[in-house]
Amino acid sequence: MLTSIEQRVVVAASDAMFPRGGAIAQSGSDAGVLAYFEGMLGEMSPKNRALVRLLLVFIQLAPPVFFLRAPFTWQGDEARVATLESLATSEIYFLRITFQSLRTLISIAYLADADVAAQVGAAPNLSPFEGRA
Repeated sequence: MLTSIEQRVVVAASDAMFPRGGAIAQSGSDAGVLAYFEGMLGEMSPKNRALVRLLLVFIQLAPPVFFLRAPFTWQGDEARVATLESLATSEIYFLRITFQSLRTLISIAYLADADVAAQVGAAPNLSPFEGRA
């Protein structure tokens, strides 16, 4: 569903936000963020799907336009982290909200992995009140 460039943006962003060997051992790639992300996209309305795809294109192209850096997927690991931090702390509201949107989508996909959820103590409980008096 995603183009190859959009896929590379998702993988690069997920690995920058959740690197292998960080606080949680699994990287974004290890946790299957791309597959989950594409599944989420497939369930969205056409309008929202288009907006998310525009978000990914914007993430790719924002560094040369706003920060005089290479496009996002051309950057090394440290530069990607710096770009995401620049987006998150920008004085421009639109850039900050762009980062927030990307972080939310990537985090949902990352936390959908059972091993990641278990490591953060987010075990699903479909009957939270059962057995309580």
